[in-house]
Amino acid sequence: DRSKHTNWDYIGMQPQGTQLPLRIFIDEAIHTSNNSAHYHLHNEVMGNTYDVLSRTRKELGGIRNFSLNPHEATANDVGHFMNQLYNHEFLSDENSEYLIDLMKNAAPILKQGIPEGIPTSAKVEVANKAGFLFGGEYGNTYADAAIVYGENTDYVLVILNDQAPPYPNGKYMLQDIS
Repeated sequence: DRSKHTNWDYIGMQPQGTQLPLRIFIDEAIHTSNNSAHYHLHNEVMGNTYDVLSRTRKELGGIRNFSLNPHEATANDVGHFMNQLYNHEFLSDENSEYLIDLMKNAAPILKQGIPEGIPTSAKVEVANKAGFLFGGEYGNTYADAAIVYGENTDYVLVILNDQAPPYPNGKYMLQDIS
């Protein structure tokens, strides 16, 4: 219960002590960007966050800057992760495809950044993970990382910022860059 971020999301609405399959937490963390799922995965399932982050950085190789609180990462590190995911370099083929499929089919609100910036005439697929924080101590933050499956080539695009204009103008910045 200490890992619940809110009481209105799917995981947050579960009664205290409810046992859910691990796959539910993964699905919710990626498909709907559910922070309660994210916190449960790191705090309850994986154990000590510092140990998990250290192990994750070591296993992914080349990732130097990544933390959970505050949420900090560099575009280079996120891009490195997305490239390794695309190339199936740190998960099995099956699990890589599962994670990519979750990102391709994320909730529509999470498709408002990079995917909406790609011309509708283009025959592409986008697997992305967006993150939005509105207001609060750090202001508005819009971030998106994507694997873009293009007509002629595939590429990874990562857009991070630490200050953005109020909604909806921040999402338009992501679309313009895309």
